[in-house]
Amino acid sequence: MKNRSACLIIAMLLCAFCVLNNAVSETIAMTYVDIPDKQISIAVPERFITFERNDTVLDTRLIGYGFTKSGLQEAMKQNSVYLYAFDPDLTYDINVVVTESDVVSSLDLFDDSFLLSILDGYKEMYESTGLKVIKQSIYKTSKGIKLFRVQGELTTNPNQKMLQVMAVEDNQTIVITLTIYNGIISKENERLIEMIAENSSFSKGTGKTGEITQVEDEVPNLNYYYNKEARIHFIIPQGWEERNLSQEREFLKFKMSPVDDDYATSIMFGCKDLWNMLPEATRKSWGIYSRSDMDSLIDEEMLAALAGVDTKDIKMVSYGGTIYGICDIKQDNDLGLDLRFTCALSIHDGCFIQFQMYDLKGMYTNTFETILNSAYFD
Repeated sequence: MKNRSACLIIAMLLCAFCVLNNAVSETIAMTYVDIPDKQISIAVPERFITFERNDTVLDTRLIGYGFTKSGLQEAMKQNSVYLYAFDPDLTYDINVVVTESDVVSSLDLFDDSFLLSILDGYKEMYESTGLKVIKQSIYKTSKGIKLFRVQGELTTNPNQKMLQVMAVEDNQTIVITLTIYNGIISKENERLIEMIAENSSFSKGTGKTGEITQVEDEVPNLNYYYNKEARIHFIIPQGWEERNLSQEREFLKFKMSPVDDDYATSIMFGCKDLWNMLPEATRKSWGIYSRSDMDSLIDEEMLAALAGVDTKDIKMVSYGGTIYGICDIKQDNDLGLDLRFTCALSIHDGCFIQFQMYDLKGMYTNTFETILNSAYFD
């Protein structure tokens, strides 16, 4: 059945390359909060209420919530916290812990398999302190910095959830924790912790020095592209911008490149609603009664057929909880250049999606993976 499905889907997709949809971006303004003692800077949403170790005044909104300056300072001292940042609605907060790391100078020195084994050890440590680990992974920022990413909940209060990233740079361990009070980890929460990781500066000397009383320096905005048809969001990394397609198309929706790029690098996104393209009778004959049923079509054979490559050339990988088939595709061109595209293909909720990158200088593999990791669906 899958062979027949692939043939029909391919035939439909080959007829679908004409009109470009407009891109819609959403931006969250961020600001730097410097930690002079540790020579680093942490990015937080500019609307958040922050409190640092040396602050002499407590925001009146925090006083209204029952916090005291002495209470927060004592908690910071006992737990090596250098920054608190509160959502103004007090539905969640962020804290930043910085400690010395005498054994490991940076996580970037180790391969992922070794780091995953370390994460397994951390899981036991977390659970011994009353935190149930729900999910954990290795996360790499667009700058190539490796971090641990952990999602969990308190065993004594399952309604309190936690998202955490941990970096080790210059013999300092930096742990950023987003604590959610209402028991629901939203996609916005997950996106926020990634934006903080992307924008923060963890290496010594990257933060400003000296006392600061007011945060005024804005972190460059990290934009998200949203496609209504596929209901997908993903980042436009810092230093990248949207580019016009060479011609209007129906399948390809969006293209971006580094701002200073000389046409050697581009990442494109395309999608097509397969559910609406398939006649209802055909869907029922295949045992497909809902959009989510179409996700069962995803395997090496189906995605290889869609990409026009051998099944052995497809590698199934999970990024951000979505399964993609990853492959390289060679494309002929009028200039006789050997253009190779790295493609990531998937089917989500009845919609075929594809990311593809050409990178003539071989500099942006990490960026491609970061974009895939950032993608989430409504």
